[in-house]
Amino acid sequence: MNAAPLLVVLPTHPGDFDNTERLIKWIVELQNVSHHSLLIAADGAIPTERVKALLEIARTEFYTARAMVIQTGAKGWPLAANLMFRAVARQIHDGYKADWLWLEPDAVPLRATWLNELAEGYRLCTRPFMGCLINNETPSENLPARYMSGVAIWPQNTYARLESLWKDARFTGPVKPAKLATDVWQKTVRAWDMVSAPNVVPIAQHTNLIQSHWGLSYGEPPVFVAVRTEADPPNAVTLDFVKRDAVLFHRVKTLDAFLPMWRIRMEHAKALVTESLKPTGASQYVLEKALEAGLIEAPGAGAASKKKPAQKQAELATA
Repeated sequence: MNAAPLLVVLPTHPGDFDNTERLIKWIVELQNVSHHSLLIAADGAIPTERVKALLEIARTEFYTARAMVIQTGAKGWPLAANLMFRAVARQIHDGYKADWLWLEPDAVPLRATWLNELAEGYRLCTRPFMGCLINNETPSENLPARYMSGVAIWPQNTYARLESLWKDARFTGPVKPAKLATDVWQKTVRAWDMVSAPNVVPIAQHTNLIQSHWGLSYGEPPVFVAVRTEADPPNAVTLDFVKRDAVLFHRVKTLDAFLPMWRIRMEHAKALVTESLKPTGASQYVLEKALEAGLIEAPGAGAASKKKPAQKQAELATA
């Protein structure tokens, strides 16, 4: 692989930790991430032992896996998410040399080669930011007409590039008046990918490798169903909604329901390709391309892709 390894940043809090665990296990099942590293950005309210257990799972596949514990001092979206993103950007700026993928627990890889494809796409990218650029057709007050979804690849020096963002009151939120309810106060805050749009969009490149679909609203993300019926809610979609070029889809709030359906689709695709190649005596080139795309698997590939355990790493850092 010619592309530089990526650092996968996985932010998590108590409310989505179960989904985070499912996501890590899915990534380990897909394999093919041994050139890349993982940084779990864990909210301070998550028990340390649960974070360490997740690291043990991740280390079977990632080159390195570490965690940082972040005490945001805030609860709820978007303020807590904003402060976590700032802490991660600063940690990477000060202590890492890699560009990074912000992989939220509701962003799901779609094929075995997902991370290598993203790394290669970023290698060819001519701009510092790469992700899914979205046109906001009817932006409400204080929201941009065009923005890059936060599940994206960010340069190592993001913290320095977005220096003005960290002081923006829409990002940090004003000091909360003592008598003002937290939920009312947080309505003055905007998500960091929205606030940063004027800085990011002009120097960002769109990629079809990442498909980001917010859904009808914050509380109505897309819900995947095998077959859509009139009884389904308006936000229900089938697997055909996932674009063919995408290797990463955001948002999937119910991984436990999505992954069984997606596994069947992946196995079906592999079976079709394998059967279609049998009678043709397919050339080595065709077979290699099918393997490269993750449509078929070489015999013993699962065992061969396993790497030796990495040396003992520092378990947790605190921000």
